[in-house]
Order: sequence, then C-alpha cells, then structure tokens
Amino acid sequence: MKKGIIILLTVILLIVIIVLSKKTFNEEKGKITSLDYPTKLSKKRDTIEVTYIAWACACANWLPTHHLENPNYDTTENADDCIFLEADVGRLVIPDEFRNGCCGNKIRLIGNFYLDEGISRDYEKPTSQKPEKGKVFRYSEIEIIRPYTIWDFSEEKPATKIIKEGSKTTFD
Repeated sequence: MKKGIIILLTVILLIVIIVLSKKTFNEEKGKITSLDYPTKLSKKRDTIEVTYIAWACACANWLPTHHLENPNYDTTENADDCIFLEADVGRLVIPDEFRNGCCGNKIRLIGNFYLDEGISRDYEKPTSQKPEKGKVFRYSEIEIIRPYTIWDFSEEKPATKIIKEGSKTTFD
C-alpha cells in the first residue's frame, strides 16, 4: 500500500512540474506597451553612423560607430552604448538583411534622437523578454556607408548578394 501511495504522489508531482514548466516557457516575460515608447523628440537633426551588434538578448542592437574609433573599446563591456532605431515612415524600416551581413557594416542615418529613453516602435523582440529602455534614434534618411554581403538561405542553394556603397533611401 505504501509503495502505491509513493508512486501516485510521484506521478502527481511530475504532472505538476510539467504543467508549471510549460506555463513558464510559454508566458511572455515582458510585453512591450505604448508606455515603453519614447514620446519627446528632439528638434535637433543629427547624422549618425551605426553598425549592427548581434546580442544574444532582448536589447538595443545598433552601435554608433564613433565608439569603435577607440582601439581599446570593448563592445561586450559597453552594451549600454547601443541604441534603438525607429523609422520615421514604415517604408524606411531597415530590412532584416541589414542585420545578417558580416561585421563592420555601416549605415548613415539622418534624424532626431528622442529626449526620453524607451523602446523603438520598430523593435522586434528576439525573445520573450522585454528589453531595457535606452536611447532611440528616429531616422528619416538611410545611406549605406560600407558595402556588405547578405547571406540568403531562403533558396535551396545559399547565395550572397552585395549591397553597393552609397545606396540611399530618403523621403520628403
């Protein structure tokens, strides 16, 4: 009889653990809401150059390249220097391919920083975690500074595509 009770309690405990673990993995750990978006846009127009940093977290991924001019700069210790980017209009959203290029690619952007920190309206969460708020740059013009290679794995045979230096996208 004791053995049957122990087996029954073990089965119930396993079921509870499985149910709780599934609930934990499927829950969103931090939904981004309108309260997370910055609201106060600076009147000062800025021109910045950025490169993409592929962090393994939900966080800002664009590093202003002026930081890289310092030979002792370590991106792994200075993740707070990264910023969020936000397109002024939807058609200017930076395509995913820009994020899949190799290291050292540069994009020049013209726009305005928000005065308050937040999360970009264009930000796509790579995990269920909510990123910490940071600086957000709202851009109205894009120019590719350093050409880069895009790896395209959508076809059966992987291919590369070169984006040429000086490619621009703007609007009035």
